[in-house]
Amino acid sequence: MEPNAAKLILNGRAYSLTDLRQGVAAGHGSFESEVLHFCSRWLSGESNFTLASSGTTGTSKKIIATRQRMQASAMATQRALGLKPGDIAIMGLDARYIAGKMMLVRMMTIGLQLWAVEPTANPFQLLPAAIPFDFAAMVPYQVQTVLECEPQSLERIGKLIIGGAALPAAALPRLQSITTQCYATYGMTETLSHVALQKINGPDRSEHYTALPGVSFTVNVHDCLVIHAPALLDGPLITHDVVELLGPQQFRWLGRWDNVINSGGIKIVPETLEPTVEHAVRDLGLPNRFFIAATPHEKLGQQVTLVLEGRVDNPEILMTLLKQRLEKHHIPKRVLACDQFVETATGKINRRASLALATSA
Repeated sequence: MEPNAAKLILNGRAYSLTDLRQGVAAGHGSFESEVLHFCSRWLSGESNFTLASSGTTGTSKKIIATRQRMQASAMATQRALGLKPGDIAIMGLDARYIAGKMMLVRMMTIGLQLWAVEPTANPFQLLPAAIPFDFAAMVPYQVQTVLECEPQSLERIGKLIIGGAALPAAALPRLQSITTQCYATYGMTETLSHVALQKINGPDRSEHYTALPGVSFTVNVHDCLVIHAPALLDGPLITHDVVELLGPQQFRWLGRWDNVINSGGIKIVPETLEPTVEHAVRDLGLPNRFFIAATPHEKLGQQVTLVLEGRVDNPEILMTLLKQRLEKHHIPKRVLACDQFVETATGKINRRASLALATSA
């Protein structure tokens, strides 16, 4: 039974659970149709839902999620963040993917009043100016855009979860000056959204992720995270995320096993280098996106390679800065560029495809 407090305000139009349960006439845009269709299916009592993974590390795959497990995920978030019926929330995410769908499930399970707007760089442009919000979910690109355009708007949110990709290091200092409680999330489609949160601003900010209620962690022989979540999974889920395990409920994320570079026997996790590279890129005023990857090397086996989106007029200036800031074996030995990175359906950089494109350029 869904809480009576639940209400959906979709692109400015309000729907009660009764409206959604009875079905709404067609003729809406694709985003609205997706939201209304999912809510109608949920409220009609459907038991299974087909989800599409983002395809960050390869081809997107289909996953079957049960109603019971999606509810368990919503309730774990409720307990972790102290959400309550009647809280006002923002959803500016694609309803085709797990992050968007779970915001709808939280609305109907917890009893939120959810303002759902078309996914856009700045959701506040589509929201009323006078309303304070208790809870919101955004991707890093949206957070960056709001910080650049109207940072005061973030102050209207009580608790903000940020997921889908790593938040750029340059955004973190700016979040320290706002009162909003900001959390980075860790999760994936298979875990039905996040299973761990990291407080990233305020006096109680943390350097590690903490498990949601009912979730625990171990690691395998490669130091890859293994997720234990009986309410969400059939058994332990072995990930490709290299972590430093601090305890059964806490870990520090280092990077992806798929991306690890073995250069002359030294294993290098690209994601641990990228914050330093980002600071150098921004200090030079460069707008380019980038990532660190492995390319073949005759003697070392693999070499650290900097892959840039777009051209840089004087890359040697950037390299000089990196040589000053990185350890010797972490300095890129090769620089590649392509005009535009390949992205996944959810807007993340597809590193493998982008590297191939830059290598052939």
